[in-house]
Amino acid sequence: MDAKRRVIAPQPPHALTLSTVASYHNRVRTTLPLAAVTFAVLLVAQATAFQNAPAAPRKRPASPTVQTPSSAKESADLRQQARTALRAKNYDRAEAMLKAGLRVRQQAEREAWQLFECELALANDQAARAGLTAMRLVILTPESDNVGAALFWAAKSYEALKRPTKAMELYRECAAHKTTPKNLHDAATKRFESLAQPSTSQAAGSSSSQRAEAKQP
Repeated sequence: MDAKRRVIAPQPPHALTLSTVASYHNRVRTTLPLAAVTFAVLLVAQATAFQNAPAAPRKRPASPTVQTPSSAKESADLRQQARTALRAKNYDRAEAMLKAGLRVRQQAEREAWQLFECELALANDQAARAGLTAMRLVILTPESDNVGAALFWAAKSYEALKRPTKAMELYRECAAHKTTPKNLHDAATKRFESLAQPSTSQAAGSSSSQRAEAKQP
């Protein structure tokens, strides 16, 4: 005879008394505010972390690529385009053309691009760069036909750097140099006279003051 299997009788449900309802109500009333507080804390933490996270650095747009000129004519045409970009204050475009122009093989064209670099640097508030480029051309290529023009841009660079005495010296040297074009000769002479005028007025004022003091008993 098979062993009798134990049969578990179903348990009757707990009676829904007033005490069980009150106990359930208390558990719900305690659990819900706790969950709400926990959620609020997590939300604040996430917001704080987002605000404190370092912003992704903005990438500066890459300079446009310009092909190196293969001839003096192409170089001159490119420099004309660079001057147009400079007048439009499109400095990134002008810089890209400058880099391409400085790679040209012809020495005279490279020097012309160096002079353009001086002009571009001054327009972009880079007086030290302009002066260094100009003086490099003057010192390293003393027999060049562009020395006079380089002296002019060097003088303008020193003037922008608030060094009028050195600027006057270079303007005078520029005006006296045999390779200086007439337009730059006239401009250098005018700037020299303009810078020298305050010094002359100051010297005249000092002389008048000394004469007045000498007349006093």
